Amino acid sequence: MTFKYHDIVIDFDMWLENMNLNTEWYTIKMDRAEVTSDIIDNLERVHANRRVTNFFNMAFDMIIPWVNEIRPKGVAEIPLPDTLVDLVRIKNLKMAVRDNYFAFTLDPEFIIKTPEQRRRYLRVLSEHLSVMSSQSPLMQYLNGVVKALFGSNEE
Repeated sequence: MTFKYHDIVIDFDMWLENMNLNTEWYTIKMDRAEVTSDIIDNLERVHANRRVTNFFNMAFDMIIPWVNEIRPKGVAEIPLPDTLVDLVRIKNLKMAVRDNYFAFTLDPEFIIKTPEQRRRYLRVLSEHLSVMSSQSPLMQYLNGVVKALFGSNEE
């Protein structure tokens, strides 16, 4: 069975407050769903497309007020770290909405460590980025930047 969701519109506000990314959700609506199956042959007769569309829209109509009232972490409030891998402390972080994208600016403070602390943190960071770089070109780039800035962790 395959579900395809068409024309999902999400209306929300997002703002940065201290080191929390906050959201206020207004609507999440789907124009239509398309349900197909190689096994079930009566999907059209039972109006499966309309039923899935209605379920999706009604579910979010019920979830959004709860999210805005309860404000669960990770959905309505996303805490951002103020220190990245004990190498960079974020002194100031700002967010702006530009033409269909979010722009973040930050004022970093690089934390100076002893050579042993530096090797330990670079090893952890490098291992993490190596695992992530197998999944993402952005992580490959960041892994290269860390190695260029701080050198290899194999000192």
